[in-house]
Amino acid sequence: MTNYNKPAFSILLPVFLLAINSCSIQQKKPVEYVDPFICTQGDHGHWLPAALVPFGLVELCPDTYPGSLTADGDFAHSGYDYSDSQLRGFSHIHRGSSGGGSIHDRAGYISLVPFTKALSDTFFINPVLGFDKKTETASAGYYKAHLTRQNIIAELTATAHTGFHRYTFPKGEPVSLFLNSGKRGERITCSLVSSTRAEGSVGNHYFLAEFSSSVAESMVWTGDSLEKGNATVQKPGSGLILRFNQPEDGVLLVKVSLSMNGTEAAGKNLTAESPGWNFAETREKAGKLWNDLLSGITVSGKNEEDKTIFYTALYHTCFLPQTISDVDGTYPGLDRNIHKAEGYNFYNNYAFWDSFRTKYPLYSLWVPGVYRDITKSLRDIYEQSGNWDPFPDNDHPPHGFCYVVRGKDGYQPFRSCRHEHMLMVVADAYIKGLFDFQLETIYPHMKHEAMIQMPEKYDSIGFIPARPDQTGEYSW
Repeated sequence: MTNYNKPAFSILLPVFLLAINSCSIQQKKPVEYVDPFICTQGDHGHWLPAALVPFGLVELCPDTYPGSLTADGDFAHSGYDYSDSQLRGFSHIHRGSSGGGSIHDRAGYISLVPFTKALSDTFFINPVLGFDKKTETASAGYYKAHLTRQNIIAELTATAHTGFHRYTFPKGEPVSLFLNSGKRGERITCSLVSSTRAEGSVGNHYFLAEFSSSVAESMVWTGDSLEKGNATVQKPGSGLILRFNQPEDGVLLVKVSLSMNGTEAAGKNLTAESPGWNFAETREKAGKLWNDLLSGITVSGKNEEDKTIFYTALYHTCFLPQTISDVDGTYPGLDRNIHKAEGYNFYNNYAFWDSFRTKYPLYSLWVPGVYRDITKSLRDIYEQSGNWDPFPDNDHPPHGFCYVVRGKDGYQPFRSCRHEHMLMVVADAYIKGLFDFQLETIYPHMKHEAMIQMPEKYDSIGFIPARPDQTGEYSW
């Protein structure tokens, strides 16, 4: 479990009361102010109402249609857009807040589509289900929707590595799932290994799925036709179609655990984090994790809307980075070796631009334990990397060049958005005493990062003509 190592309340209170009208005593719990639907429509849709825990690997959420398939990638970067009333399934790996992903398909990875009956074979080409926007609900660690045409209630919650699904089907109707990669054009390797288990991978993301009811029949969607079988074929769009023996109450529970180290490791994560089938308990624990974290900052004031905005923004700061290490601390390094984070969580999937001077300094005050783990993770990334892969970002010229750290052969076990300015975070932690190792071990890497980002004009004249924003950025 993450050691947030929150400092005393009195340290943080003066910092955040500046923006709040201090008048009344807060009545609701901080987590009750969180509205996961804020910032999920328009403005590229970078946020999503996912079921997740702070800094968790799993961000379990519906991928909406057509927003997640916008051809030019203008909307639903996260895979979810609030204006949509149809969805393509519930997938486990997203990039809440950072955007990124395929410009043609913003959906997440490893998707489940619950259904009673497929009206035709073409359903599996584009498995779109309508849902009721009026009854759609979400809170920190929980999501719920009513799939109207199939009359299925879908509920989601999560632990750090496991997505927990609860589907309530109409009594007497077939209970079925379509397990697929989530993205068009992506391949999934998946097989049914027992009547209640399936395992596989999408790229470097390994998973193990457990079902509360046994599978009565399995079929394979090859990408263009249905065949009998219990393992996918190596073609884009392939997936497993599972029909289950009828649960007594019509409720099918599914747990999907993830790991970057293989399906066996995913199983260990599942056993450690979610050994039973108590959905309500898992949801309650997720909510408590969020409330414990958000309670580190207390605000007061008469305007309840301001509190909703504040705590939702605070909640959003904990989507990234994500916990990549398994429950035993192991994670795949950029050098293609398996490493073990001893006494800390290894984090990756960063988006440092702008946030290096906002969100990360906040961590140092609010959750210094997380900040220490981040600096250790960045140390590991520096030491395991073999090269920096610069590329011009023409869509966002104020940022000049973007950098993604890779191994010597370009290897990147977990997709991260951007790494430039990571040295700023390390330097900030060092100055504040949140450092548990010798700076000299990674200083050469930090210097290299600084020099490859430094424009020639800045180096020669001390500023960048007509670009005060970049001048300020490089002055750090």
